[in-house]
Amino acid sequence: YLGLVTVEGANGLVEFCRIHDNSLTGFEYACRDGAAAAMDGATVRDSEIYNNTMKQSVHSSYTAAAVSTIGGSGISCYPTSQGGAVIERCIITNNVYKLATDMPNSRNEYMTAGVMMGYKSVLRNCLVVNNANTATMRSQYVWPVSGGVVISPAYGSGASVVNCTVAGNTVSELAQDPGLANGWFVAGAVTNTIIKGAFQLDEGATTEFSHCCTDALMPGEGNIDKDPRLKVKKGYQIRSSSPCVDAGDPTGWTEGDVDLAGNPRLRNDKIDMGCYQAILQGLMLLMK
Repeated sequence: YLGLVTVEGANGLVEFCRIHDNSLTGFEYACRDGAAAAMDGATVRDSEIYNNTMKQSVHSSYTAAAVSTIGGSGISCYPTSQGGAVIERCIITNNVYKLATDMPNSRNEYMTAGVMMGYKSVLRNCLVVNNANTATMRSQYVWPVSGGVVISPAYGSGASVVNCTVAGNTVSELAQDPGLANGWFVAGAVTNTIIKGAFQLDEGATTEFSHCCTDALMPGEGNIDKDPRLKVKKGYQIRSSSPCVDAGDPTGWTEGDVDLAGNPRLRNDKIDMGCYQAILQGLMLLMK
């Protein structure tokens, strides 16, 4: 059920790691939590999670009522009663979830190739790009899934996505509606985040968006629907001319905080949207 790398408890920490090129296949009942799982206040920080594959493979000879998958091929903030996992300054990219089944009552449940948010979990200063949720056959019950970030009603209460960049994630037509490619949000809050491309809010969603840049304008304070001007070939940084520069909400950030590259998060008491501060003319900043 748990990840290939699992960390738990308030003192649990995965830091400065690369978790990559792992494969996890689930048979029969369930397959959950791919490359990394964090729970009960644990932290995954300054790490890269890439090229991991999680596959659910079931054939018609298995006669259980349903086959379910819950989690993320990249990272799962495992949904426990304590919750509170923190994923910070991480790159989650090129991970794949694959449903391969000819079982008519299989269920692809709350599954993403990128990041599955858990109760009161926090995804901060992270880049979630180019993850793929695929399917070779359609199951009877395909609950909303994504290639990017999922905050589900069952497990994501109180979760928050802060200063992240989410782009280029995909969902196959057999897996689910391609409109869910970059995310499916039902609960929690999304702040100072760039989501480039399709995502969805479920009907009746309570997710609050503020100071975010999306293709379609979201209700909420400070949101914009302009081209974020991402440097896709340079790690999805924003250009100095981006409308996301100085457009975030600095609340909760301090002078000592840094972005994904290790550069100061605040500039003249202002903050950019996304996981990187823009490189402005005349400034010398670190690159990651």
